[in-house]
Amino acid sequence: MSQNRARIVFCKSWSNENETADVYKNLLEKAGYNAEYLPTISFEFINQKILRESLLSHDSFSGLILTSPRSAEAIKLATKQETTVLEPWQKLPAYCVGPSTESLAKKDLRLTDCLGSECGNAENLAGFIVSGRRHEDKPILYPCSEIARDTIEKHLTENGFKVKKIICYKTVPCENLKQDVERIFKSIPQVVVFFSPSVVENILTTLGEEAIILKEVKIVAIGSVTNRALTNADIEVDAISEKPEPEALLQAIERSIRKESQNLKLIEETTV
Repeated sequence: MSQNRARIVFCKSWSNENETADVYKNLLEKAGYNAEYLPTISFEFINQKILRESLLSHDSFSGLILTSPRSAEAIKLATKQETTVLEPWQKLPAYCVGPSTESLAKKDLRLTDCLGSECGNAENLAGFIVSGRRHEDKPILYPCSEIARDTIEKHLTENGFKVKKIICYKTVPCENLKQDVERIFKSIPQVVVFFSPSVVENILTTLGEEAIILKEVKIVAIGSVTNRALTNADIEVDAISEKPEPEALLQAIERSIRKESQNLKLIEETTV
């Protein structure tokens, strides 16, 4: 449980269907924290015609890979909510990273054979796919971001699988990011959570020379890739949430605060 209602800021993407932000915020507040959401990046959907044509050619594919809720949202937009377009895909496996992505796949796309959400990241999902299915001549459809790493595609192709990658969205800074950053960092929070490398990049760019303020707070990263982006920017990470899930994030925040308490105790003992 938190002490003195520590102030937590989580830097995350924004979308028209931002239910996940509320889920994180509600859990943190139930645990006794003051939680604030800093919308950092938004999304622009592209290549909708190409994606739709691929979805209509369901017989050409052996499955679907969704590594983020935005991938599911891109499909929803491309199909224009025409249920008949996605009905054939219900017979194919849909590999999802994280419960949020799986939830959207089931709710909005009505996909029924969703697998791998417990894997937590793209690397683990790739291993899950390789270990759980046989090779097929048909490729797996992989709609993703323009900044998506080649982790899944590389691992699958190296193991004999075919992948059709379609870049279906790109990230852009939120319109009011500069004003929101100035407002939130006017008083220093106890913990700042970063959800993705693109969030890290946009926050650091917006803060500029003021990014030094991050050395005064506890930093929590969602996943190893975000952790790497922070450490490459010379920002110390106090805890990593291995999965993009509210409960895993809460545990990481608790670890970062315990780490601070232990450090303070050690300082007190060495100065006595």
